[in-house]
Amino acid sequence: QAELVAFSEEWRSLEERKTWLNLSLAEKRQNLDEMQMALAKLQLFSDVVSSKLVTATSWKEATAALREASGLRTLPSDLSDIVVSVIHPFFKDWDPAVDPAQFTTELKEIAPLIMPTLDSGNNLDKWNATRNGSDGVYRRHNKATSTYESMMYKCWLPQVLAASRDWDAVDPTPMLSILEAWNDLLPSFVRAQFMESIARKLDETLSSWNPRVKLSSHHLPHTWLFPWLEHLPAYHLDPRGTGLVADVKRKFRHLIDAWDFSRGVIPGLTQWESILGDQWRPLIVSHVLPSMGKYMTRNFK
Repeated sequence: QAELVAFSEEWRSLEERKTWLNLSLAEKRQNLDEMQMALAKLQLFSDVVSSKLVTATSWKEATAALREASGLRTLPSDLSDIVVSVIHPFFKDWDPAVDPAQFTTELKEIAPLIMPTLDSGNNLDKWNATRNGSDGVYRRHNKATSTYESMMYKCWLPQVLAASRDWDAVDPTPMLSILEAWNDLLPSFVRAQFMESIARKLDETLSSWNPRVKLSSHHLPHTWLFPWLEHLPAYHLDPRGTGLVADVKRKFRHLIDAWDFSRGVIPGLTQWESILGDQWRPLIVSHVLPSMGKYMTRNFK
């Protein structure tokens, strides 16, 4: 009986080992299939490099060759490095003020080759106030950047920042065109630094705005600040905080106190109602009504 029990236990052990070996064999076969698929991709990429990329001298020739390999979807990181090494020299002569959308169409077509995990949530992120409950202030760090991210940081960002230094913030179109064209291609930390530069420029322009001086209507803050609000971090939109909207509210108080109501409604005031939210009523009650009352006292006949 003891021998039968031992034989039975040994049989169960062998059956379990057989099951494990079958699973292991299936896993090895799957790995082999994946390696064969990867080998086919590498062979295709090698053919593209050897036959076309090495002789490409223009942006169109280089990206046309890369589009042939875009069906590979993902590549090992070292092969993505090769792709980036082909395209990054073309950024040296790029003027974002002249052609803000240059390169974007082709880069989106070959995006799977160079940034398969772009903005996956592991990158440096300072300003994305909508993700994971972040308030747009603190930063998360990743250990390293990809070659594509390094290219955007070292080649794309300096040229865009240089263009933003000469940019007049009362005309949002030039910089807004750059952001809209490149938004899907920007690593989060590169976009953060770009928006930080934009926010500084907007803040400087707002600081120099004197609401008591009569200006043309296109210089009013809502005409050049509104287009940026959807792209700025949340704290800039808080009328009770220290951001741009709060600064506008403080400046409007000075404008209201000195406004000549015979000229009609204060320019730009009604456009801010939806932005100020629950701060709109206190602004009207505490500033507009008293100023209007003083005007009526002096001028009503």
